[in-house]
Amino acid sequence: MTRQIFHRAIPIASFTCWLLAGAWLAPAVAETADSAAGRAAVAAVEERFANLGDSLQVTVLDTRHDLEQCAQPDAFLRNTAISRSGRLYVGVHCQGEREQTLYLQVQLRVQGSYLVAGRDIAAGTLISADMLEPREGDLTPLLGEAVLHPEDAVGRVARRNLTAGSVLRSRNLETFMLVARGQPVFFDVVGSGFRITGKGEALEAGNPGETIRIRTESRKTLSGVVSNRGTVQVAL
Repeated sequence: MTRQIFHRAIPIASFTCWLLAGAWLAPAVAETADSAAGRAAVAAVEERFANLGDSLQVTVLDTRHDLEQCAQPDAFLRNTAISRSGRLYVGVHCQGEREQTLYLQVQLRVQGSYLVAGRDIAAGTLISADMLEPREGDLTPLLGEAVLHPEDAVGRVARRNLTAGSVLRSRNLETFMLVARGQPVFFDVVGSGFRITGKGEALEAGNPGETIRIRTESRKTLSGVVSNRGTVQVAL
């Protein structure tokens, strides 16, 4: 059986009027990047994150048609948190007769260098410069996590095993402490004409020159300064 399909013809004149009516009813959408508000938003992001990498690319995603009416735009970043996708919001205060504040979503792309493990690094290892290698690429998904400069890693300790080539992340490193919390320590109590040496437990972590609290074997709590040898000097 043959199935017949019927099409209703629309007169050209009527169709033209319909198109014109639709075009008249559709709101005009301005290109945000070409507006003064868009340019102000881009400039604010570029200034705030100028030192984030080797190069920045900022794209305004909003296409609000009222941005052209934003007079004397003043852009600001109230929250500088960037999502893993590189998106954030920029506030733009419009002055003049139509005073208002708009929030524009922008896309940030950052290209630059970061550090990776040059070899397998075991947990608890003190990081040295020869363990690190630089890499170039898209930093956007690594913002706030990747270690960008050797001085931010050298002298710290790996909190977990790191495989060769893996991105060095701040959360996987911890500050080296000569004395760790809970560690058995020796202490010296120095007074006028006497000196007492004893053994206790560190109640806080510390490096040479820092003051920490310890608990003696007799359960007394003392405060003292960590020495270069890891002992605690208590002055009375």
